[in-house]
Amino acid sequence: MKITAKYLTQVYRDGTYGLDDFSVEIPGGDFVTVLGESGSGKTTLLRVLAGLEKCACGELYLNGVLSKDIPLKSRKTSMVFQEYVLYPKFTVWENIRTALERYDLDEKEESARIKKVLRDFGLTEIAGQLPRDISGGQQQRVALAKAVVTNPELLLFDEPLSNVAEDMRANYMQLLLKLKADLPKTTFVYVTHNVKEALTLGNKLLIMCGGKAVQFGDAKFVLNNPYSAEVVKTLFGTQEGVDDEGKPFIFNPSTKKKIPLDTKGRALSGQPEYLTFDGSFDGKMLTFGGVSMTVDEDFPYRYLGGVKTTVGVASEKVTAQPFDGCVEIAAEQFGDKEFIIAGAKFTLKNIEGFGGKLYFPADAVTCFENGVRALAHYRAYTAECRGRIIGNKLILPCGKVPFKGKNGGVIVAVKPCTKATLDKKAGFKFQCLAEEDFGKYRLAYCKLDGFDRYLTLKTGKTLGGKQKITPDLFEISVRYE
Repeated sequence: MKITAKYLTQVYRDGTYGLDDFSVEIPGGDFVTVLGESGSGKTTLLRVLAGLEKCACGELYLNGVLSKDIPLKSRKTSMVFQEYVLYPKFTVWENIRTALERYDLDEKEESARIKKVLRDFGLTEIAGQLPRDISGGQQQRVALAKAVVTNPELLLFDEPLSNVAEDMRANYMQLLLKLKADLPKTTFVYVTHNVKEALTLGNKLLIMCGGKAVQFGDAKFVLNNPYSAEVVKTLFGTQEGVDDEGKPFIFNPSTKKKIPLDTKGRALSGQPEYLTFDGSFDGKMLTFGGVSMTVDEDFPYRYLGGVKTTVGVASEKVTAQPFDGCVEIAAEQFGDKEFIIAGAKFTLKNIEGFGGKLYFPADAVTCFENGVRALAHYRAYTAECRGRIIGNKLILPCGKVPFKGKNGGVIVAVKPCTKATLDKKAGFKFQCLAEEDFGKYRLAYCKLDGFDRYLTLKTGKTLGGKQKITPDLFEISVRYE
C-alpha cells in the first residue's frame, strides 16, 4: 500500500500537537521504521493511518484514495499494539477469529485463513488453549497472527518489543523479517525508540520530532547523512565534539567513528542523494543556484509566493553533457570528483567530459522541508456543522449570522476564502490554534465551535486566541436535513 500524507495536523483539546504539518510519501511494499523521542508523534501517526483518529487538517491518501472516503472495514490495515490485546476467555483460535468478524467470509474461507496463520506462526498445537496457559512469546505470535489473518496491505506496529526481554528480541525481529519476505507487497510501518532495532528491521527510516517528519529515506543513507541536529540527536544521542581543527563532529557509538558535520548539523560523507540549494518560489518560477525554471502544475509545492525553500536535485541524474529539455547550472571543478555549485561543495561520481556546466532533467528537481519532500497541497478545507434557521438567523455553535431561508434543521458547509480580515464586533467565534509565516502572509489554523474540521485562513496579521471573524470570509452553503 502506498501512503501519501500531506501536511497532517492533529491538535488535542489541551493544545498539544500529535502531528504538526506532517508530510511523507511511502512507496508500497517498504518496511519503514519510525524513530523519535517520546511525544514526537509516532503513535499518533499510527492511529491516524489505522483510522482510529481523524486529523484536524491535511490529507491522507492510501493507494491514491483519500482516506476519509475509505470505510474502516475496507482499509486493509492491521495494527499490532504494545500490549498483546488478547481476550482472556477466548482460545487462541477464537482470538484470531475475532479479527475476521468485520469481514463477510464464509465458514470455509475463515477456517482456511486461521489454519494457515496458525501453521505459519507455529501455533497449531496450542490453538485450543487460553492466553493464560501459553508463554509470552506465544502470546506475541498470536497477536501477530491476528494482524496477518486479515491479509492486510498495511501492517502497523506500535513498539511491540518495548516490554520484551532482551534475549527474546532477536528471535522476534527474525520472525518479522521472515514475515516481510513472505509479504513483499505489504507495507510495514514499525514504531520504535530503539535505533538498533530500527536499523535491523527497516529498509526505510523515518525520523520524527515535534510531530513532524524531519527526515525520510533509505535507512543507510539517513544514518550517514542526517539532515539536521534533531536527526543526529535521535540517531546518535548528544555525543558531539570539535576536532583539532575546530570543526564539529558527532560520535557514532555503533561504528566507533567520528562523523564530521556541516554548519547545519548535517553529516558530511560521500555522494549525496540530492544536491541541495537555498531557493525561492513565486508561484510560477523556481529559482536556485543561479537557475530559474518554470514548474508545471504537477510540481510538488505548497508555497504562497516569494517563499524561501530548499531545492534538491537528484545527484544520480546530473551529467556533464547537455540533452534535449535539460536544465543547466554553472559549476567549477576543483578535484577529481569535487565540484563547487552555487557556492556549495559537492562530490559527484562519473561526471565525464565536464566543460564548466552540469545538466539535469526538470523532473530531477524537487522541494524539501526539513529534509522531507514537499507534497502538492492546497490548504483549503470544507467543514460541516449542524445548525438551525430560525426567523432570519442561521444559528450555529460558533455564533449567529443573518441568513434568508426556511426554518428548520440544516447542515452547513463552510469553506474559507483566500484572505481574512478581523472584526471583533460581529461574526463567527473561533479559536486560533497555531500560525506560521508564509511570505508576506500568515496561515492560521482555526477551530470553529461545532465544525468537524479545522480551517486554514490566509491572513495579513496575527489572529491568535479567541476572536470573531465576519461571515463574509467564508463561502457558506446550506442543505436541509
